[in-house]
Amino acid sequence: MTTGLQLADEKDLAQYAATLWARPREETVAEWLGRHVYLTTAETEHAGWWSPRLTPFAVEPLECFRDRNIRSLALMFGSQVAKTMIVIGGTAHWMVNHAERVHWAFDTVDNARDFSRTRWADIWKSPPLAGLVNPDSTVMSMQVGGSYLKFTGSNSRGNLKSTPSTLQIGDEVEEWPDTAIYDLKQRGKARSASFGVWASSPGLSTGPINVEFEAGDQRHYYVPCYHCQGLIVLEKKGLVWSKDARVPGGAWDLEQVR
Repeated sequence: MTTGLQLADEKDLAQYAATLWARPREETVAEWLGRHVYLTTAETEHAGWWSPRLTPFAVEPLECFRDRNIRSLALMFGSQVAKTMIVIGGTAHWMVNHAERVHWAFDTVDNARDFSRTRWADIWKSPPLAGLVNPDSTVMSMQVGGSYLKFTGSNSRGNLKSTPSTLQIGDEVEEWPDTAIYDLKQRGKARSASFGVWASSPGLSTGPINVEFEAGDQRHYYVPCYHCQGLIVLEKKGLVWSKDARVPGGAWDLEQVR
């Protein structure tokens, strides 16, 4: 009898034995989304299974939803750069993998309702997720296994104070009343692994999302510089187009500035 295994020395044997006892690599949130969430043309012009190909900066904040040592995540992004999709994907992963309460607040109840009916509902139509939603779920509340999600508006202190939760989400907090973030944070005080997610486009330097961002470790996404290949934070103020990139009359030649 023969086998295909050949070990040259004790070092090889030790390395092979280590693989037998190694802990399996855990699936990342991004990988999970790639297997469970299908994005339609209502969400993106590139319909298909979720992928970080166009938004590689989403991978790290998504992992925060899986790391139970993290207590707060501030997403201070510009408009239309996948901020909400990060929260949608992270929350879907949380609800499927944790039997815990989630409180998701928007600036108004009407915006929460519209979001739940459209972008949030569409995610749960993906085949791997479609059968997981409890049929008793409503527009403003959802149950998935042992997880329970409640949508509210930040303009009602009573709603913000009504539901203890492990995961608290504040959407577009720059538009919230002054005490709303504090009220929502209080809902997680009694939970040992409470996690708050605060998302908004930036406003004033003293605004809510900037305060939350500066309270953390203030991470940025770096990209290679086109000229020197050094890593830089890509900011609008750093983009300078050549004067030669204009057509007669002064308008920008879009082919030149791409």
